Amino acid sequence: MDMRRILFTLTTVALCAYSCMREPSAVHPVSEKSPVKASIEQMVGTKTYLDDMQVNWSDGDRIVIFAGTSSGSIYKVSPQSAGSTYAQFTYEGDLPGYGSYAMDDCVAVYPMNESAGCQETSSGDYKIAGLSLPSRQLYQEESFADESFLMTAVRDKDSDEPYSFRNVCGGLKLQLYGDCSVREIEVQGNNGELLSGNVYITASPDGEDPVMTFQSGASKKTVLDCGSSGVRLKKSEVTDFIISLPPVVFTKGFNVIVRDVLGREMMLNTSKTNTVLRSSLLKMPAATFSVIPADQDVIYSLDKNHCSATYAEIDITFGEKCQTAFHYTMKMDAPNADKKLEGARTYYEGDQEERRALAQYLSSFGFSLIPSAPGAVCDTTWVEYALEPDTEYIIAYCCTDSDGNLSEAFFSEPFWTKPLNDDYEANKSDISLEFSEISRTSLKFNFSYDPENTAVLKFICIKNTGMDLHQAYGGEIDIPSADASQKALHNFFDDMANSLFMNVWPKSASGSDTYTLVGLEPGSEIAYAYMAEDMDGILSEVKIAEAVMKEDKPGPNPEVRIDPVWNPVTRTWTVTFSMVKDCSKFKYTLNCDDNMYLARLGTGDMRAYEFYNHWDSFVTAYGLETSYDSVTATSVPDEDHVALAVSWGKNAEDKDVVSGLEYIILTKDGQMMKISDYYPSYIEK
Repeated sequence: MDMRRILFTLTTVALCAYSCMREPSAVHPVSEKSPVKASIEQMVGTKTYLDDMQVNWSDGDRIVIFAGTSSGSIYKVSPQSAGSTYAQFTYEGDLPGYGSYAMDDCVAVYPMNESAGCQETSSGDYKIAGLSLPSRQLYQEESFADESFLMTAVRDKDSDEPYSFRNVCGGLKLQLYGDCSVREIEVQGNNGELLSGNVYITASPDGEDPVMTFQSGASKKTVLDCGSSGVRLKKSEVTDFIISLPPVVFTKGFNVIVRDVLGREMMLNTSKTNTVLRSSLLKMPAATFSVIPADQDVIYSLDKNHCSATYAEIDITFGEKCQTAFHYTMKMDAPNADKKLEGARTYYEGDQEERRALAQYLSSFGFSLIPSAPGAVCDTTWVEYALEPDTEYIIAYCCTDSDGNLSEAFFSEPFWTKPLNDDYEANKSDISLEFSEISRTSLKFNFSYDPENTAVLKFICIKNTGMDLHQAYGGEIDIPSADASQKALHNFFDDMANSLFMNVWPKSASGSDTYTLVGLEPGSEIAYAYMAEDMDGILSEVKIAEAVMKEDKPGPNPEVRIDPVWNPVTRTWTVTFSMVKDCSKFKYTLNCDDNMYLARLGTGDMRAYEFYNHWDSFVTAYGLETSYDSVTATSVPDEDHVALAVSWGKNAEDKDVVSGLEYIILTKDGQMMKISDYYPSYIEK
């Protein structure tokens, strides 16, 4: 497990544009401001509340109607018809539009979303975008969470018939007994099935079932939020919890974690294939929330030969029944950092109830580990590298079994960390740092040391002419120079010990570590101070590594290169965008959105040169901007993409020069294409 802090990060935000797929034409809307009527398809469950297992409209429900046009209007259920499967809706306002395009039918969607948009596809179906299935749903008694259960309706635009809504989602119904208050319920498939996030819906005018498709960034879990006070369970009467889910096949079963307001957990898991169907509820058997002690099936131990002043290697053995282990390295006679636990001796010498209370804390706030081979005996190692010197510690731990039962707390043997020693000449780490791959904006750290005699390495920037380090470090820190005394350098390390800018790494078994630092200024001078603690707790001298970044030399002929690599296993593209020459910056995107018009390639809907011109304008206006020499991006599986890039340089008058567009069309089956592959007469620019 790599828990290293990174010194600098750069965050960039992409802007995207939306465009409909059809060309503009005359629009003849149908009385869109008149009241409309709508009915709901029934299921074993409900949308907003249960009434003898009947689906009813609820007061405040809003829908969006695209009445023969891509311009949407908002309608609200009439109060007098709420509570029925058949309701009247009144016009409330229009959605902000992206242009108005005629459609052959009227399309409606629940719930209302101001980002909703509708496109008629070449096949005659309708694609409704700008929707989402929330990853966190707010509990409703005997119901789905508000606006979590998507529905659509398609009607002939010349018809006066009510909109007949069809359910897009299904759901999971969990039934619980108990004597506690449930705070949240988490659902996750055992095979990484997508359960929530941004979606679009394909609706058919021919009576076919609506289909939901997740977009990029979708989540593999859904959480039902029952509020900070929770939902109180009853011992003798079942309480229902209903969670909206997409139609999905859990090929390897699914996992449900129930958490109460005290932080306790119960796990319900099945490895059998289960299916959530559209317009139906998958019901789980009733279960009782309980936290029953399990047998000790994990052991934490420490070899004192693998312990220094701030570093310790902890050996962990998982038993066959251990599902998850939890632990916390505690001082024997001092409270933990957040003061929520007394010193470990209180629990180590306490009774069973105190150890059970400690186990509940560990399961909520401790570090958790899952065996690499569940159901079998296996080993792993955990590393602590921020301990206090000359201090007595103990490792408190517990575990859950496959039924979610939580054990009481157990303890390793107590151990003392070594005193910290500053006899620098006696340090055995033999640490060194060299910089390589120095570019305009990045460089690579290359650490080497004796792994048998090294515990922890530390490093921090003491010179960067491209930024104000004094301001970054707080303004009052005396930053030493590269030729400062060892005393001054070690004092600086002490002063910055708890700073976010101090990098602290545990040793690697290989005796080497590499790290690439990005976001540096071209031509800047860089210096890093570094040191190591050996396994005897002895500090090394502070050493200095220096580098000078390459100069920024934009020219009149800027070029950027696009290098895609196809992965047939994941069915994704990894694309590297790189400066070639004369560049000061470039913009890029790897895009599969509808506004790239990839579906029109090879058709008569767009002329060949229009693709190039549109992509050129798009990436220039909305692409991600970077001054790095290279960046990478990864595609969405099973989607066609286009990679775009333009670069900036300078002419002899020091004015900006923009390159022509570089592009590659990347298909979902691993082919690299150009516009001329779809239009043979097109001459590439």
